[in-house]
Amino acid sequence: MKFPYFELKNYIHEHFKPEIHNLATSHFEAPDIELDYPTDLNFAYKLEELKQIVADEHNASLDQVLITNGASEACFLLSAIFLDENKTCMVEKPGYPPHMQLPLGFNSNITYLERNPSDNFKINLDTIKQNPIPDLAFLTNLHNPSGVLESSEILGEIASLFSNADSIVVIDEIFRLFTEAPTMAGTPGTAVVNSLSKCLGGGASRIGWIVSDSDIIKKCSDLKDWTNPEISLVGQSAGIALLKDQPLRLQLARSRIEEHQQIIKEICERHGFTWYDSHSVTGFPKIPLDDEVDFCNKLLEEGILVSPGRFFGYPGHIRVGWGTVSDTFYSAAEAFDTALSKLLSD
Repeated sequence: MKFPYFELKNYIHEHFKPEIHNLATSHFEAPDIELDYPTDLNFAYKLEELKQIVADEHNASLDQVLITNGASEACFLLSAIFLDENKTCMVEKPGYPPHMQLPLGFNSNITYLERNPSDNFKINLDTIKQNPIPDLAFLTNLHNPSGVLESSEILGEIASLFSNADSIVVIDEIFRLFTEAPTMAGTPGTAVVNSLSKCLGGGASRIGWIVSDSDIIKKCSDLKDWTNPEISLVGQSAGIALLKDQPLRLQLARSRIEEHQQIIKEICERHGFTWYDSHSVTGFPKIPLDDEVDFCNKLLEEGILVSPGRFFGYPGHIRVGWGTVSDTFYSAAEAFDTALSKLLSD
């Protein structure tokens, strides 16, 4: 079992410094929140309360929910119970690196679901229908990196194809709540994963979850007993507080997305980028140059951090984010505009 190096995560961690304008962020930078947690760290605290809130959000029973240490653990557990050297996994391209590369760690075969810019990164259902249904698939909705929203109807048709083939499609809904789109939880053939990190600004809580059939949840839970069996008490407290504060946070996040994206869109289009509208805090424009890695390195020299498209399997694009608080974002956007004027006029 050998897993690839997580280039995206380490690239951002390596280059982000206080003096850098961070447009590589992919989360909503949320207000502070009051936490209540025990000083006695020897008991389970409020895990069942947190689990019940998540179950209610997804119209699920408690045995259909597993609280995990972030969506990353959720996806790892699902990969571990479904994949081996005899299995095939379908992943998106462009796609989120862990989804694209987790199957490699389990020596599984990979097929790619191309989400083409010419189709605004929407899923082409015919490409799935025309090929054998794999054992497992990872889809994101909203799509990461483009932020595009896929319809519930298309996702439902995909789930039906997988259910009929006794396969599972993992739908990563980590960005879904930036929209009013309903969850796909409870749809036969699916395992839905999510976390507090993106839409609610709770990444440090390390609270995520899986919602699926009870037998899948049991298998993941049994495996989790051997990996990371407990959930942080601070995380439990943060999870409950954030989910109870969800309406106000989402209202702020959605208003920020609309305003901030328009600013970045205008800057990018003014400098010759090809823009694709997003519903999220990230976009995936095509740059007017051949080498986006060199371009990103030059932006770093100008104090701007964005993510090269090759990390998502798609050279020639960059992922740019706008989820930070407005004061920070405005100065970053201005610096980005100035840097593009300099770099693209040379």
